[in-house]
Amino acid sequence: MKDRFSTLFDRVARMARASIAILAAILAAFALDAWWEERREYRQMLDALDAVTLEIDRNIAILEEAVAHNRGVAAAGFEIVRLAPEDVATLSPERVAELAKFTDYNLVRLQQGAVTAFIEGGFLAVVPDRSLRAEIASLPRIQEEIDEEMLAVNKSQEQLEGHMGSNLTIEEMLALMSDPRNAGRTLIGSITEDEEARRALIMRSFFLGDLYSSELEEAITLLEAARAQIERLEG
Repeated sequence: MKDRFSTLFDRVARMARASIAILAAILAAFALDAWWEERREYRQMLDALDAVTLEIDRNIAILEEAVAHNRGVAAAGFEIVRLAPEDVATLSPERVAELAKFTDYNLVRLQQGAVTAFIEGGFLAVVPDRSLRAEIASLPRIQEEIDEEMLAVNKSQEQLEGHMGSNLTIEEMLALMSDPRNAGRTLIGSITEDEEARRALIMRSFFLGDLYSSELEEAITLLEAARAQIERLEG
């Protein structure tokens, strides 16, 4: 009887050990699969992050170009305001062409395709650095901040255009259309002859060259900070 009990006990023990071994193997397989899946997701995240970095670099270039261009436009606007009406006729064609750039300012639209794809693709949760996650999540907000300052530029530009248009006779408008080469001199003259137009140009130039450009420079700083954190993560 004792031998039979011992044999049964040994059989159960062997079955238990076999079951534990099988369970351990299954758990190890699950753990390995989970580890491999995490590595795969992390690699995909890094690839997507490379696209974000390229987009950040492009946006920094866009912003830097816009700041330089807009400050030049603002400077032209301030120079026009200082002209007397009789000065306009004495300007050389080359100088007129330079000053006429006061209408050609640059309002920025950032590229956001890679950032949007990164966030909507669920990669944000895979980023191990909490502060970097916050940086990437805030990138779409940069355009919103830029657009808020852009409203002031657009409003002042509308006021300027209204004053310029009211100072031109129908004959002058028709002349502008028939001979665009003289458009710059005519538009400059329409501003120097009207106090309200000069005031509107001062405000437009200030908003464009100072407030808006300062916002663009702040955007550059934010993008550079995000890029630096990405570079630290990628090592």
